[in-house]
Amino acid sequence: MADDYSGTKCPKCLQISQNNEICEYCGAIFSKVREREYAGEFFVAEASRPVEQQPTGSTSRVLFLVVIFVIVAAGVVAGLWMWKNMTPQTIDDLITAHRKVTKRARQVIADEIEAHKSLPEHKKLYIEVLDLGASVSKFADKKDLTDDLKIQIEALNDANSRLAELLNMSPEDFVAAAAKMNYADPFAEVDEKLNIAQNPELARRASNPLLQALDILRIRAVPSPKKD
Repeated sequence: MADDYSGTKCPKCLQISQNNEICEYCGAIFSKVREREYAGEFFVAEASRPVEQQPTGSTSRVLFLVVIFVIVAAGVVAGLWMWKNMTPQTIDDLITAHRKVTKRARQVIADEIEAHKSLPEHKKLYIEVLDLGASVSKFADKKDLTDDLKIQIEALNDANSRLAELLNMSPEDFVAAAAKMNYADPFAEVDEKLNIAQNPELARRASNPLLQALDILRIRAVPSPKKD
């Protein structure tokens, strides 16, 4: 819309008007006409902009698979970390784990006898003992075991078997088993085997009559405390 020297060209009717604001022929207000024209050009420009394309089906599928892979990988790493930290790594770890289970088993069974019912913790302990037994078996499969390790593994196997046997009993069966032992501690055998696993020398002394006799002599040689 250009203005010439003789007046202003109306953007609506294209006549030359001597009035620079209002057309003398059609009455159009120049500023309003220009506003409408500008607005029309703006909306046309906006409509002509390219629309952003949404991810296609194949792209979404790839993204989904990547997310699934990351989740699975994180789960595997976490599982390996937990397995490494929860599974006993040495004989000493296995001995400590068996002592902890034995202590908890004593408490749980005592609570069950008092409550006259089995508790959920009982089953968890039984499964834990079975897992510990599998770990002991892995040590037994190793090559070039020393004599001490063989004694420790055998003692741990015996302790584990006795623990599994006790935890496989109902509270009523446990009371009956204790009665047959004149109510001695049913876990005493477990403690004895764990002590041997911790100190293999105890097994050697138990199997040697001469060493047993020497132990008896030493015990009897110790003077009894004097009474006032």
